[in-house]
Amino acid sequence: MAISRPFLLALLGVALLGATVFAVQNARNSADESGTVAKQPADEAAPAPAPEPAQASGKLNAKDAVAAILSPGTPVDSARFSISYDLKETKGTREHDHGKLAGTFVSERGGVPSFDLRATSHNDEARNGPVNSSFRVLSTGDEGYIGSGDSMYELPGPAMENIGKLRDVLSGSPIAKFKEYDLTRWVKDAKVVGVEKLDGIDATHVTGKVVAADVARDLMRLARAEAEPVGDRADLPGNTVALTRRSVERAQIDAWVGADRVVRRLRIDSTLDFPKQLLEPGDTSRGTARLDVRLSDVNDVDPIEAPANVSEGPAKRDMGANAAKSARNVLILSAMAIDAPGGLSGTTYAFLRLNRMSDSEKVAKKVLRAVEQDKEVVVFFRNPRALDDDATAQSVKYLNVHNKKLAVFTDDVEHTRSYGKLLENLGVTQAPAIVFINRRGTASLVEGYVDGPSLAQVIADAR
Repeated sequence: MAISRPFLLALLGVALLGATVFAVQNARNSADESGTVAKQPADEAAPAPAPEPAQASGKLNAKDAVAAILSPGTPVDSARFSISYDLKETKGTREHDHGKLAGTFVSERGGVPSFDLRATSHNDEARNGPVNSSFRVLSTGDEGYIGSGDSMYELPGPAMENIGKLRDVLSGSPIAKFKEYDLTRWVKDAKVVGVEKLDGIDATHVTGKVVAADVARDLMRLARAEAEPVGDRADLPGNTVALTRRSVERAQIDAWVGADRVVRRLRIDSTLDFPKQLLEPGDTSRGTARLDVRLSDVNDVDPIEAPANVSEGPAKRDMGANAAKSARNVLILSAMAIDAPGGLSGTTYAFLRLNRMSDSEKVAKKVLRAVEQDKEVVVFFRNPRALDDDATAQSVKYLNVHNKKLAVFTDDVEHTRSYGKLLENLGVTQAPAIVFINRRGTASLVEGYVDGPSLAQVIADAR
């Protein structure tokens, strides 16, 4: 059941409940005590209520148990954990996707966290059949490694250093001081089921209904807060809340919270019915989803050390290019998410920012590769909100049809900074704009609407 990417972002808030282990914010208590919390935007989610002091044993009430999921009473510096997901279609081809991420982490305050994770996944694809993957990622804080089993490869270049710089940027940004999501707004009809033993301690089992539309509403606020400072727009449809309300028929949360107010297990079960516009070809609308997070050995995990066997050469040589790319992405996301500045809201913000950075570089990399191959290149910079973009797109299409030797690309105007020196003297600031790069690497700019034949002549003159 492959859902379109913008809507997956809308549902990210529900999924991120399962990333509690990655979102503990040990510095939050000291920040609150110093009174340095920044002013929140007016439409930001209300702050979570501060939990009462933890008791040595016995059960918590439902409200305190839910609040403690994202506001632990005890700082979590290390733990062993597992996050598993299970997504099934209940009609059609009955695709079944499932996977697990498990390992240990050690928070490094003020730096990149250490962790040792193993990931496995199984994805059913309507056209290509099942796809299985398995890999391991490890961070010592200073170095990063990816591989499979005990055969590991060190990340080349300044990858870990760049992650540290990005964490520093987020730590100093307003997002680091945003109030955490308030789960009591997301979870309705919460009630205590009982007390059970987990990880050797008494844990209160609380259950309730997740209001997915409220999750989507908070996520949209945060997405706007991430996009606006860079002059961009949130990559979410305007009717996200309505789509979420329609698509998530039922979402139930079960959590087991220790007397120390640290969650030991979190499970979310959902029944889904997606509208047609959110589905990819071959998918059916109805399905079920389960997310299950388990935490153990809290603050009792040994330091993470570099792997004993580190192989030479690129990881993709033995792992395959796709597996190596997936492993590297999981390492980067984990390094940003564990003990994220700003807690769970900071984790969401980091995900959105990394996703934006990835999108902004995709087309630029293809363009630069074509230029290096001495091809003639046309890049159409668009703004979907501009009235004359559609007409200009038809002119670019005319070029593509009538001149097969041209390498033609389309990108959003917000991504021009990813092109570096190639465009720095052109001043591309608004759309529609067309950039032509000849075989000598010289770029020229055409702004505004130009019909297809006239555009072809402009390019011929610029060769």
